[in-house]
Amino acid sequence: MDFAPLKTRIEVTLLSLLSVALVGFVDDWTGYEISVSILYLVPVLVTAWHAGWWPSVLVSLFAGFTWYWVEVNSGHAYSHAAIPIWNALMRLGFFLTNGYYASQLRIHLERERRLARQDTLTGLMNGRAFIEEAERFFALLRRKAQPVTVIYIDLDNFKEVNDTRGHSEGDKALCVVADVLARGTRRYDLAARLGGDEFCVMLPETNREQADSYITKTVEMLESEMARHHWPVSFSIGAATFQRLPETVDKALGVADALMYRVKQSGKHGVLHELWEPGRHEAKA
Repeated sequence: MDFAPLKTRIEVTLLSLLSVALVGFVDDWTGYEISVSILYLVPVLVTAWHAGWWPSVLVSLFAGFTWYWVEVNSGHAYSHAAIPIWNALMRLGFFLTNGYYASQLRIHLERERRLARQDTLTGLMNGRAFIEEAERFFALLRRKAQPVTVIYIDLDNFKEVNDTRGHSEGDKALCVVADVLARGTRRYDLAARLGGDEFCVMLPETNREQADSYITKTVEMLESEMARHHWPVSFSIGAATFQRLPETVDKALGVADALMYRVKQSGKHGVLHELWEPGRHEAKA
């Protein structure tokens, strides 16, 4: 589960502890008859949501102790000395329970969000997530006037693997391709399975020469894996480098896709990498 970065989690926890202290001060100042009890729970929930279960335990303990101290300090008379301690333990249990369920809810929501953006077979981004992330990069790259390369990859003869060795072997081949793409990309590159046996990679701030180097290495690794597993699979690859970005990510994908189909039509198993220029319907070499 990925909550906020460690620094943010620490800051949230410290602010929550400070909030509990402030609530305790107000509670003590307003006296026993005016209750601010619900406000003790708010920092616990905030910490559980943004920092996780264990930081919320710390805040819960502090909130429980603060509430206990305020209650004892209020001068209220109880029929038995153990009653304030019992009340404090019940409140602590209440804080811990709510903190736990809040942190678990955050975990499940994050998991669902990731699954909605992830290809369930390969673990790469799915097409929807790829478009969303690529659009974000496009906006940034337009401001920086940086090039970007989009690579469209289609597996040749993939149907033969499914037909002769079964779909489980075909799934394994797809996962191997995805693993090669994931290992070969930088932290800020994008790699996705768009569907079926089609993959896409986007390399921000990558010119034509740099992209050629990446494509050569990637093809070597892909072909090595196919040979190692004795799969009759080759690759048709269309790549477009954009010095000036097109209007949309869909158009960039369309350019790379068209280049890939030209490879398919000319006999498969090849790479066509061209430099895209504005004002033309297809890439220009």
